[in-house]
Amino acid sequence: MSILKSICLIFFILILAALEFSSPLIPAEVSLIFILTILFLIKSGKDKIIKHILLISICGGILLDVYSIFSPGLFILSLILTIYFCYKFLLCKFDLNKSLSIFVFGLAAVLVYQVFILLISQFFYLINLSDLRISFDKFYWFALFQSIILNALLITAFSFVVRLCKNWKSDCRFLDNFTF
Repeated sequence: MSILKSICLIFFILILAALEFSSPLIPAEVSLIFILTILFLIKSGKDKIIKHILLISICGGILLDVYSIFSPGLFILSLILTIYFCYKFLLCKFDLNKSLSIFVFGLAAVLVYQVFILLISQFFYLINLSDLRISFDKFYWFALFQSIILNALLITAFSFVVRLCKNWKSDCRFLDNFTF
């Protein structure tokens, strides 16, 4: 991974984190950094891009932890564990060339991410690292369901846009052969 690519990726992560925390137009259930890591994971398909994915997970997790009310380490641990779980167990089960498959993979990945957040936050509460305890009322379940659906839809939409841009880029190369 070149230094310029790493610097650009870190800058892009900073922009996404700033958008996620400061924009009132983005719902609280949307995690832009998580969506970016899953998009890189979908794009990778077992390639050497795992370094980029780990960089996003670490930098994004640190930024999310710094600005969170939860105990430090919750988001970085949940992002890294989710990426590991998805890379080892989920990625091989799906054909990521189809939109429905990407949507189902996104649902599974967001569900795993939310489960890890829940387990780690409950663990931190049990060992007295955090005073925050999650109450499982109807608001929690509604927000959880909304988060899973919204993030999976955004993963599908963004992967469609990436695929469209990739196809458009290859179509433009075809036009390079013509002289006017």
